Amino acid sequence: RKPARGKATPAYKPSSLLCRAWRGRCLIKDSDAVDDGEGWMATKGALWWNHSKALATLMETTSSELHTISEQASTSNGGNPVIIVSHSLGCLFTLQQLTRRLPSWRQKYVKHFIALSAPWGGTVQEMATFASGYTFGVPIVNPLLVRQEQRSSESNLWLMPSPKVFRGTNPLVITSNATYTAKDIAKFLADIGFSEGMDFYKTRNVPLTYRFEAPNVPITCVIGSGIRTPETLFYGDKGFG
Repeated sequence: RKPARGKATPAYKPSSLLCRAWRGRCLIKDSDAVDDGEGWMATKGALWWNHSKALATLMETTSSELHTISEQASTSNGGNPVIIVSHSLGCLFTLQQLTRRLPSWRQKYVKHFIALSAPWGGTVQEMATFASGYTFGVPIVNPLLVRQEQRSSESNLWLMPSPKVFRGTNPLVITSNATYTAKDIAKFLADIGFSEGMDFYKTRNVPLTYRFEAPNVPITCVIGSGIRTPETLFYGDKGFG
């Protein structure tokens, strides 16, 4: 396996119908890899996600779109600055793009940034997602059936607890053999059987979580309250499965 390429799952072989519905392309029938230019690579019997290329492309596209939309909205409203509203993971993208813009651009085009349910420092729930799957409360679905697909999503890696926010003192996952803090995510990924995610996490996601800067525009954060939120996960002798 090449370092810059990660297979979606060890046994992920989507049908041609699924490929057409999901990406508008079907798997090729020969052994030559085909790159669609957007981060997806198709080979015989498998669909690959080129994390480094895809994330760079996504960041570039998101930055360009936010820049263009903000300027167009400002122009169509008499040159007034805009109010940007983002939700969940979109807040992380918006923050990254705002901090990459010149202060003069932000001052001219952004009046306010409203962040709805932003997981700024990641969540402990993501560790449960990678360890044993997460069905969003749907009782009839076995979490292990969706675990592999969820592991293939790089955005889920981005939502892992940030070492900068969670520090390295509080235990986030406790098993009969080990205890993991936010500084042990790479080891945690290896121990749950997802060692292929270690390089992606350390080289592409950690730099993003450490790049936690204020946008230097007025910001309002809207969060929920009274919602049960995991702080520490406990796994017994049966392990993560």
